[in-house]
Amino acid sequence: MTLTLTHILTECARAFNEPAGRILGSSRAEIYVHPRFAYYHLATRHTYETLVEIAEFCGGRDHGVVIHGVKRVKDWLASDDRSYLAFQTRYALADRRLTEIMREFPAEHLPSPATP
Repeated sequence: MTLTLTHILTECARAFNEPAGRILGSSRAEIYVHPRFAYYHLATRHTYETLVEIAEFCGGRDHGVVIHGVKRVKDWLASDDRSYLAFQTRYALADRRLTEIMREFPAEHLPSPATP
């Protein structure tokens, strides 16, 4: 079963406790960049969307931004630096919930994502 970009955005918004609109916004503040980059990484893991499609869904960004975000998330997840512990915890929460959704619902019965 494949999740949609909207499902992934919804779960990132919940896990990071930030509105979806802010995650997709243009702010470079860490409180929005971390969930945005988590979204990029989760979208590449849980969908068949291309980097260009993920970037376009995020307000017409360039696919290079998605590549950068995915690389940063890989670094943060592998880091032993305690400053990334909150990110790692929230990322794991979103990833776990997305995995649960995929297991719970066959593709034809996937619930519509709630508006975060």
